[in-house]
Amino acid sequence: MPLTPEQQQAIRDEEFFRTEVRKAMAAPQGPPSLLQRLSSFGETKVGFWLLTTVLAGLFATGLTELRRHLDQQDIARREAAERSRRDAEMLLKLGPMLTSEKPAQMTMATVLLDSLSAGQGVDREVAGQIKVLFQSAAAAGSGTSASSEARVLSQAIYSYFDRAGIQAMQRWDTPAASAPAPPPMAQTAPSLVAAALDSGTLPVRLYIQIGDTADRPAAEKASDGLRQAGLIVPGIEVVPAQNSPAQNSVRYCKDKVSDKALELVRSATASQVQPAPVMTELAQRLCGNVRANHFELWYARR
Repeated sequence: MPLTPEQQQAIRDEEFFRTEVRKAMAAPQGPPSLLQRLSSFGETKVGFWLLTTVLAGLFATGLTELRRHLDQQDIARREAAERSRRDAEMLLKLGPMLTSEKPAQMTMATVLLDSLSAGQGVDREVAGQIKVLFQSAAAAGSGTSASSEARVLSQAIYSYFDRAGIQAMQRWDTPAASAPAPPPMAQTAPSLVAAALDSGTLPVRLYIQIGDTADRPAAEKASDGLRQAGLIVPGIEVVPAQNSPAQNSVRYCKDKVSDKALELVRSATASQVQPAPVMTELAQRLCGNVRANHFELWYARR
């Protein structure tokens, strides 16, 4: 049976396709690509061994890093718990020392507790308990009906945190016209406890400075009367005689005291100190570290 023209054309097309394929296969091939070379190498025994070794190593390394990360988190949690326990134990040991009748233990407890609360790694709850401890102790000794022990503790706390302001006031002087004024004191950031105490209204504190021990009896008598007037009088400090003013004076920072506190100190010192002290404003450049309601009574040089 003869082929139809359509069948004959189909056979010719198929033969043409086969001829073109044979020509393409006979033509020279270019260099294999990088992907082809890698694929060929991976099909060999050495390539398969190397590929499985690398994959196994990467998997093992990733698993090890994951375990190390989990272990570090567990170690950090245990260290935080241990630090919290250690801080709590220190607070329990130093707390009773803060209320000790021995001034040395009281001062040591104040310094250590303040340093402990200032540490970046201290537990927040412990730091909060330290602040509350200082706030309650300071407030308990500030009232007129406070016991002598509570008053001593309160005065010691305020004296410790007022030390920077005390140093500033001791630098006060009236320089000669030809002498340059001393440089301003660098302001230091308050500690955690100091900031907590400053968050409330600080009571009026009056520090007494004498340049001669012969003034101590009069200063002690004045201290009793000033305390009865409602002032906190932490103590009497002996300073170099050349630093004493020519006349009795009360030093203060105008922007750091309230009008009520200023009038209270003015009237109380006028009635207890003779001759009545002159109210003297401290230079603004020295007031950076002075805390609120901080006054100093300076006896005149002899």
